[in-house]
Amino acid sequence: MARKIRRGVKELRADEEAEGNLLSALMSEPRQIGSIMGRVTEEAFYYPAHRTLYSALVALGTRPSMADQSQIDAPALREQLGRMGQYSEKDTDADDAEVSWAYLQHIAQLAPSIPDITYYADLVLERSKDRTLLVLSADIEKMAREPGPSSEKIKQITERVLQLDTPKADQSPVGLGDGLVQHAQALHVESPRRVNSGFLAIDDQIRGFYPGDLVVIGARPSMGKTSLALHMALNAALADTGVLFISLEMTVPQLRNRALCMLAGLSLSEVRHNPYLDTEKKEALFSAAAKYEKQSPPLFMTNGGHTPTEQAALLKQYGRRHKIGLVVIDYFQLMITDQRHENLRQMATELSRAVKRMAQTAEVPVLLASQLSPEVEGRENVCPRLSDLREFGSLDQDADVIMLLFREDYYRRKDSTYGHTETCEIDIAKHRNGPAGHVTLMFDKQRMMFQDRISYY
Repeated sequence: MARKIRRGVKELRADEEAEGNLLSALMSEPRQIGSIMGRVTEEAFYYPAHRTLYSALVALGTRPSMADQSQIDAPALREQLGRMGQYSEKDTDADDAEVSWAYLQHIAQLAPSIPDITYYADLVLERSKDRTLLVLSADIEKMAREPGPSSEKIKQITERVLQLDTPKADQSPVGLGDGLVQHAQALHVESPRRVNSGFLAIDDQIRGFYPGDLVVIGARPSMGKTSLALHMALNAALADTGVLFISLEMTVPQLRNRALCMLAGLSLSEVRHNPYLDTEKKEALFSAAAKYEKQSPPLFMTNGGHTPTEQAALLKQYGRRHKIGLVVIDYFQLMITDQRHENLRQMATELSRAVKRMAQTAEVPVLLASQLSPEVEGRENVCPRLSDLREFGSLDQDADVIMLLFREDYYRRKDSTYGHTETCEIDIAKHRNGPAGHVTLMFDKQRMMFQDRISYY
């Protein structure tokens, strides 16, 4: 078996003892092979002999006949090596792809001092990542010397680093009956990672946002989708959930102005650049500023992240310093892909699936604001439909929850006979894990704020 690490990179890090101890421990406890193989691949081993032995152990340990075996002994492993054509009659060591009886016995007799198999698996994975980083550093140097736009080079490097830092999903099959009572207990009790929207009507309908969920807020322009997304982000942050708000439409100062006015219960239009603001409102503004500067809710705003790769990088960056429990992206149509696409629908599909993957990989809910098709304006019935999202790739398929906003006064703003209602209808048009339905919130157009119908400021 040929070594797959390139020879040109010097000082490749390896831990021969950790690799050997992991193999020896798996021989003693083959029942753990299924869980370990979900994390550790053959390529994680540096030494060719260890790669061969790990491949043989996986082949043996995953056979139905091994289900009741308490261990894999050296003779059984020798037979498997023979079937693979990787057994040698001559003496070999760790640097040889084939394995001899002497080296096989050496591994079997190691008797690891630490019984925890995951300890050795973690060591093997760490050294594997170190080697990949060394290879990557050599590639970066080579890439920097080659012609081409630096932005494309940075994207390629970022993608490779993110892949390196993304844990491998556990793909081992799970039996229905495995720990089912414990699973039932976890199913019905309160989830510590569930994020409430802060609106009783919405949370009563969908039970909040769950890790891995893609939640879409869809509306026509000026309907209030940014205000609702920001309001939900504030509610989550005030409940001590870390929120990363990626704004592709507004600058961070603009977003902070809106957030501060929401906290103060004021209209941004009357506060902004108004030296004649009355005393009561000025006091409310500065009181809110002082209170929340001291409290410092964990809401982090940025204009970066137009591509899914950049968004994932931002989430990792902020996640290292703060515990992020919710990501908000405003809004979908301003995102771009790392690749060029002639077909806009194909590009949109790639984007929505990338955002969904980010939610699943990072295990956080992602709240994504999106425009609706302009065709709604020309219909007799202007209420939004799920089909109004379908021109944007597979967004309607990838989302777990879709909330469509509708304000009748928006469409009848030129009708002098129509009275202002201050209500916003929210059609929960899709709810993957529960019932769909309609809820109503109050909307203060002057202050750009939402509230439950039973609440008062």
